[in-house]
Amino acid sequence: MNGNQTNWLLALAIHILAIQSAFFWVWNTTVPNWFAPVKYASSQLRIVEKPDFFDAKVLLLGSEFYRSGQNPLLEEEPIDGILYNYPSGWQFLSWFSLDRSDTILLSAIFAVGFSVGLLILIPPDALSSVLIHALVVFSPPYLNALGMGNGELLVVVLIIAAMKLGVMSERISSRISSIVILIFAATLKLYPAVLLGILFIQYRKYSWKIATVIALGIIVAWGLVNLDDIRLVASRTPQAFHSAFGCLLIPLRAENSLISYTGSFSGSSAYNNVIIQIANSQFWFRLFYIFIVIVFITLGFFKNRSVIIGNHRKAELLMIAGMVLFISTFGIGASWGHRLLCLVLCIPAVRFHRQPRILLTTIIIILWGNLLDSGLLFIIAQLIFWTAVAWFSFQVGCFLRQNHGMPAPDVMVKTSTVKNLV
Repeated sequence: MNGNQTNWLLALAIHILAIQSAFFWVWNTTVPNWFAPVKYASSQLRIVEKPDFFDAKVLLLGSEFYRSGQNPLLEEEPIDGILYNYPSGWQFLSWFSLDRSDTILLSAIFAVGFSVGLLILIPPDALSSVLIHALVVFSPPYLNALGMGNGELLVVVLIIAAMKLGVMSERISSRISSIVILIFAATLKLYPAVLLGILFIQYRKYSWKIATVIALGIIVAWGLVNLDDIRLVASRTPQAFHSAFGCLLIPLRAENSLISYTGSFSGSSAYNNVIIQIANSQFWFRLFYIFIVIVFITLGFFKNRSVIIGNHRKAELLMIAGMVLFISTFGIGASWGHRLLCLVLCIPAVRFHRQPRILLTTIIIILWGNLLDSGLLFIIAQLIFWTAVAWFSFQVGCFLRQNHGMPAPDVMVKTSTVKNLV
């Protein structure tokens, strides 16, 4: 057995171990001390007292309603403790006659699908790549998504497939497939629609640019038709306070902590005034986010410098896609940590980046940042996230400059010393 085969086997073993961790936690209340990796992973699955693939159950409850010709979003009372809160795009599950008895099957499909997508995106052809797989699949966002059977795993897989097809191939069928997949992904979660902008920049022919604009129009039309359902989904989705990220997470956490306070100060006029002030601060946090993004994109645009060494446009486009997804979902307000998995798109570009160690370290810290969830550690984590928004925005600005008819000079620099990193 050669080294490459060994690395693939190691990566497969890591993925299997991570998936087993989620299933082990759901099926068992204790994990043997000697099974340290699974014991650690299980401890990261505690978004709720016991995950039990809850999100998969929600999706399959919706499937049951759609099969019977009903809209699950119109049900005002929880059924078996479940209140449906997903867009109508997920009704495709009803085409396969799936119901809540298929919860484990659907969760397993999500898990295996993500593993396959990650292995294709980052082939484990070196030991360092195997280590990166371990850092991703044992990160809290992924383990939480596994334990909940969260549909975000499917969305990330669709994003990986769409960008690989749209960026890596010049074939007409691949480009059409890429656009169609993004339209489908946007009916499951709206944020993948922003990637049509990356494809718009990537395609040089006006016919393909028009195709991406038409695709965006289709998504907008779908959103308008389903606007009432989208509003219901937003109102029913639990507010993310923990295992989350976003520009409003700090004031939302502060407001939630104050509301939960039951001391003598609670209920006083001063207490109510503080609550109002914290609620009003959300406007300033969002304004600060917009300011940061605009300023650093502008700085990057006028820096006139390529962030990638050499001609590695495909890897660069994948990286920019991951950064744009992070920036846009950060601006939503407070997103569940599952969406951080989109940053895996940035990893193939690490070896060609001018600052490879900083890029890879930033990605790993963000993926693991949800562990810093209390007190001073939470503040440190938020500083890291906000800094990442600024740095990623700067690189998006550099990318836009290169694709604005004013290319940055190709500086003859030796390719990164971080060899075989991915």
